[in-house]
Amino acid sequence: MELRRHGIQRSIHGKTVRVCVTISEGRIVNAVFTGDFFGEPVEAFQELSRVLAGLKITENEKIDEVIDKFFEEKVTWLAGASPEDFKLALIKAIEGAG
Repeated sequence: MELRRHGIQRSIHGKTVRVCVTISEGRIVNAVFTGDFFGEPVEAFQELSRVLAGLKITENEKIDEVIDKFFEEKVTWLAGASPEDFKLALIKAIEGAG
């Protein structure tokens, strides 16, 4: 059985990071991030879903590490939000608090 949840995080800059996440058997199947932040390359944000797929939703430290590494290696510019905002949105979604 798949669960679909969403989370919203407002950055200190007033921008919004949203995530819609699909969870199956305690693992992330898909996570789509949207919002009014700015970042480059734009296609990198679609790839974030791929790198999160398969992670257990109980592995918060691993999720944090994957997101941090992703932003370090793939995102050349980010304005209006931070990697922490992406983490918080995802945590809210996973916990069903979004």
